[in-house]
This record gives sequence, C-alpha cells and structure tokens, in this order.
Amino acid sequence: MKRTLYPAAILFFLALISTSHVQAQTCTVTFQADFRGVEVNDPGTIGIRGSKAPLDWNKTMPMQDADKDGVYTLTVSFDNCKAGEPLQYKFIHSEDGWENDLLGPMGNREVTLVDGAQKTPVQQYDKLETFSTSVLLERSDLDNFYSVIFTIGTGKKRGLSTDAIAKEYYDFWHSGGTNDWPPDPQAMMLEARIGQATSNGTFDVLEDKPGMVKYRISKVWDKYFGDRTDIKGVTKADINAVWKNLVKLRVESKGWTMNWNEDKETVEITINAQPSDK
Repeated sequence: MKRTLYPAAILFFLALISTSHVQAQTCTVTFQADFRGVEVNDPGTIGIRGSKAPLDWNKTMPMQDADKDGVYTLTVSFDNCKAGEPLQYKFIHSEDGWENDLLGPMGNREVTLVDGAQKTPVQQYDKLETFSTSVLLERSDLDNFYSVIFTIGTGKKRGLSTDAIAKEYYDFWHSGGTNDWPPDPQAMMLEARIGQATSNGTFDVLEDKPGMVKYRISKVWDKYFGDRTDIKGVTKADINAVWKNLVKLRVESKGWTMNWNEDKETVEITINAQPSDK
C-alpha cells in the first residue's frame, strides 16, 4: 500500500523532545584536555567553556595539570540535570584561543550527561574526532527553517495569502498519493513529536484515547527570529498561519475535526476522528 512520504520541511511545519518529568539529578563530568605541543603563553588561562551552568560560553572555567604531563583536567558538577541531556563545550586558552575556531559552533564538543560521575577520554586540543549530534541536528533544523521561509516568502511575493500558500504546499506534497496516511490521530501526534525532537522543541501529551488526541507543542521557529520582526518579509505570524492551515487541511482530508488553542510560545492541538454528537 502506498503512503505519502513527508520531507523534513513539512515535519518542521507539523512540529520529540518529550518533556520527561524526572527527578532532578546531579551529573558530574571530569574533562581531560591534551595541550601537549600547543603553544600557550599563559598556562593559567587554559580552561573550558560550555552550554550548561556552571560552564558558560563567555567565561573560562580553569583546568589544572597537577602532574605536569600536559593533560589538563577539571571535574564539574551539573545540578538539576537530566540523564541523556547533551552538553556542548570547547577548550580554550587566553581570551581568544578557542579550539576548532574556524568551525564555529560546528566545532563544539559534546558529552551526554548521565546520573552520577563520568570521565571523558583525553581529547587533544584543536582536534575534533566527532561532530556534535545536537549541533548537526540544529544545522539541519536551520536549513529546514529557511526552506519554510523560502516557501512562504515566494508565495507572498506572488500575492498569495497564507491560506493559499498552505493549500499550494499541501497539494504539491499530496499529489499522486493516497489518503491512507495518517491512519489515526495518534499518527499525526507522533509526527508532531518527531518535528519537536528535530527542532529541539517541547512536547506534552494532554489526552490520548482511541480516535482522539490532545497535545501541546512549542512554536519552534520563534528562536530563529531573535529580535527581528521578519525574515525576508516573512513573520512569525505568517509561519504560524501556514502551519495551522496545513494541519487543518490534513485533518479535514480525513473527515476529522481539529481544535487549535495557542499562546505566545505554545500551541494545544486537539484532533478528533470520532463523529460529532451534534
């Protein structure tokens, strides 16, 4: 049986990091940086910066070489962490001696936090063995975001409304397909969870029963606007309107109903495949 396949951009529209309600933990990491052969004017400036407190991208936490072998270490405790949470970091010396500097954020190192203590391998300064998974996902998500900006922006330049843009997008990806997907509201909720996962958003199941789901997700595109009111003439409201209409079109194509409630940061979506009592 043929199913319609959805590209990454439409998963962005339909936006899994599920907000797991786990007890706060303390995660301890011992970092090890090999500075042998690195020209450093002041060894006292050797340290680490990172994405989660007490690490900071703007302030160095010093590392020590107790046995003078050129390998600097530091043990850091992270309170209120979640096992499985990624931590990005970089080694540095002086104020501007960032490792992997030409790579920018792509040069960040990453460790996955665990409940309790762990030690990273000895890692050579300015030599990156693997790329950060979360950075690669963010890069992919950013590419998807600008694909959405292009789709909406070119539609607006042709004088289309957000309703018309959503319809055009929907018709393009559904032409030649069958109407067997999604088979139930749960499948659409799963797509939303995947969209939130790849966009580092949030997801909460509010209700899940046969033929009906209700869930809350975040407006994951807002983070890319920053202080800007629009990008290439496309606003947050434009993306929100197209996304809402895409979901509505898919729901109505199945003969289901949808309820959409939103605030500044999140959206609650109810999808019901059951006949109305009216």
